[in-house]
Amino acid sequence: MKTTFVLAGLCLAGWNAFAQSGPALSIDADSSKQHAISPDIYGINFFWTLPATTDPSFSAALATAENIRATARRWGGNNTSDYNWQLDVQNLDNDWYYEVLPGSPMCSTCGWPSTGTSFDNYADQVRTTGGKILGTIPVLGWLPKAAQRMCSFDVSKYGEQCSQDPYASSSFTCGNGVKLTSTCGTNPVYITNDPNDDYAQFDQSFQAQWVTSLLSRYGSGNQGGVAIWSLDNEPIWWDSTHRDIHPDPFTYDELYNIDLQYAQAIKQADPTALVSGPVNDNWASLWFSKKDIVSGWNSGGSYWSNPVDRNAHGGTALLAWYLQQFAQYEQQHGQRLLDYLDMHAYLAPSEIDDTDSSGATPPETAAVQALRLESTREFWDPTYVVSGDYWIVDPTNGSPIAPYYIPRVQSIIAQGYPGTKLAITEYNWYGLDTLNGALAQADLLGIFGAQGLDLATLWGQPKPTDPAAFAFAMYRNYDGIGGAFGETGVQATSADQSQLAVYGALRSDLNLTAVVINKTGGSLTSTLSLANFQPGQTAQVWQYSGANLGAIVAQPNVSVSGSGVTAAYPANSITMLVIPPASYPVPKPVVNAVTNAASYGSAIAPGQMVIVWGTGMGPATLAGLGQDSNGLVSTSVAGVRVLFDGIPAPIVYVSATQTAAVTPYFGAINPTTHVQVEYQGVRSDPLQVTVAPTAPGLFTANASGTGQGAILNQDGITHNSAGAPASRGSIVSLWGTGEGITDPPGVDGRLAISVLPAPVAQVSVQIGGQTAVVKYAGAAPGLMPGVIQINAEIPQSVVPGNAVPVTVTIGGATSQAGVTMAVN
Repeated sequence: MKTTFVLAGLCLAGWNAFAQSGPALSIDADSSKQHAISPDIYGINFFWTLPATTDPSFSAALATAENIRATARRWGGNNTSDYNWQLDVQNLDNDWYYEVLPGSPMCSTCGWPSTGTSFDNYADQVRTTGGKILGTIPVLGWLPKAAQRMCSFDVSKYGEQCSQDPYASSSFTCGNGVKLTSTCGTNPVYITNDPNDDYAQFDQSFQAQWVTSLLSRYGSGNQGGVAIWSLDNEPIWWDSTHRDIHPDPFTYDELYNIDLQYAQAIKQADPTALVSGPVNDNWASLWFSKKDIVSGWNSGGSYWSNPVDRNAHGGTALLAWYLQQFAQYEQQHGQRLLDYLDMHAYLAPSEIDDTDSSGATPPETAAVQALRLESTREFWDPTYVVSGDYWIVDPTNGSPIAPYYIPRVQSIIAQGYPGTKLAITEYNWYGLDTLNGALAQADLLGIFGAQGLDLATLWGQPKPTDPAAFAFAMYRNYDGIGGAFGETGVQATSADQSQLAVYGALRSDLNLTAVVINKTGGSLTSTLSLANFQPGQTAQVWQYSGANLGAIVAQPNVSVSGSGVTAAYPANSITMLVIPPASYPVPKPVVNAVTNAASYGSAIAPGQMVIVWGTGMGPATLAGLGQDSNGLVSTSVAGVRVLFDGIPAPIVYVSATQTAAVTPYFGAINPTTHVQVEYQGVRSDPLQVTVAPTAPGLFTANASGTGQGAILNQDGITHNSAGAPASRGSIVSLWGTGEGITDPPGVDGRLAISVLPAPVAQVSVQIGGQTAVVKYAGAAPGLMPGVIQINAEIPQSVVPGNAVPVTVTIGGATSQAGVTMAVN
């Protein structure tokens, strides 16, 4: 994600001359009005849309995508409902003639390698590009029975059909399951298929095996593995999208009973994993089962008019009843099985869903673009009534209604199963390749934070260079080195949200951040008044607008008074204001250098233990590492955090002048990273450090970087020394750091216990100038992250001595000279 500085002549003062007066804006940072903003609301499904891996632009596009920093990353959608993890194959369901096509990727635009299973490729990518892994567990009980080309409606068996695969061969043709008649479009005749043609039955124990199998590679859900498992996908469409295996509309009881069984299986396989359900789609799914909907249609009325299933359950709306059942289960068994209420919020007006067959947004009228920006109010505004939409109506009488979606569903949760989080795992306000779509997307992300949504993942993710991607970057990485919107929401109001929308948050570095979105076609000047926050004298300004659709642009700082800040907001723009406090609790830390913790060299690699040198970086007395609630090495010790391009590092120890930490894998993906130390909320200026793929260093016994190495003899107990030399032909264990990227991908802060990642780069060892056989190279079992253990066999040809030189080479980089060991 590119950021640039605007020319001095294009200053805010100059814009003010052309700007009209805008609505009053205000932010109140009173502690009683604060709330946590979940980082998981900045999520996407799968990954950004990338060119083919063979395309010359792929590497640049991947780097851009990584730097947007989407958080939650979902593996979901129609095809995941019948994904056979053991065979790595899925039925393409109604999306493509109910075919099983081995080798067809779950995501063809994600830039995955051709090796490994689709899910492993996805999970590896999440681990290396940042984010939380969200998986989908199929619950329908049928999965493809073989990794071979098959389909549910083979024309040779079921006859000619209304639509058939146009790319099929003459010997194998699949249809859409609708018998070819003269009334295909008006009165379709659906074929009843035999699921055994291309499926076999699998129950929840098979899916539990999948969850278990992933633990060995990715770890538990709370330590970098699959954090959340969704219970299938969109039950409302099972009887159409998956008609070949689930032809009947789902009922209240079926949905709960299936989800209960699979949730139990997931929790048994990984007690730390979280479960989301029912992953329902459509406004109607808040109130009715599909049996209810079909009953309304079959009775000649609307979908809401004859809810036979709801009536059989005491008239309780579907979601409320579903939550009540899981609440009762917890009361009876003492275990929470449902952690997230998971919904798909396709609430956007049909007029703005105008993407053409190529995936691009065609030229739009001003009315359509205005509707896109106005209709985001569906998520929060109790006065915004939707009319003319078939689905979004009052479920009791079909009259127009204000969706008031997030607060409404939060209320259903509070009444039915308090403590359950709310996830929107699919939504889209379209126009993502346009500036208008970017404004809407930025507005939605602000709304999600302001309304306390727990998780959101965009469906139909754009290219990383599309305008909507910059909307994400404005909240996640506006300056290219980790600058982000705050973590604690504060009250923000606009006198006219249809002109300027405003969202505010306090950041860990005590700065107040504000995102202001100008939804109009003219530049507006407004004053943002501040309450319960004493600002500094100037604020940083970053903007995205039609002046440069390829970058978030840094503007000149603006002056801030005690009451607020006045700024100009260009037409159709997104602005980030970063307002520092008037005073800080401690002096600003100063970072002078960052070195390898073992060799004290300047080269830095991902996952490497480093020492940060400076002044005022922490308490006068050294404080050691701790573990967080998930058992990971803590990223905060004694009020100190160390940030690499904004990513917090696991901390080994802290003090005023010296702090040891482990370089975050995702904080070192670029050729350079920017290191900052934050102490009691006061953040140092960034120090730019060069990143190398590998930078091995060997630990020494006296921690000086030279002399006797920190080496164990073959018995695994005795420390190698002149008094305890190792024999030629024996195996010794060397400890170092700086191995770089690993396989499986490393997880920041995870102790080397259940998963032992190994360097991707080749490892070799020289002892006394002779090549030693490497028996093991990977995470040091039982030790903290950032430490690599290398077991090497001492060559018989080594000349004995008390100071035999030893070096390690990883990926072409060699550890420091002067490290020795004793050999007899």
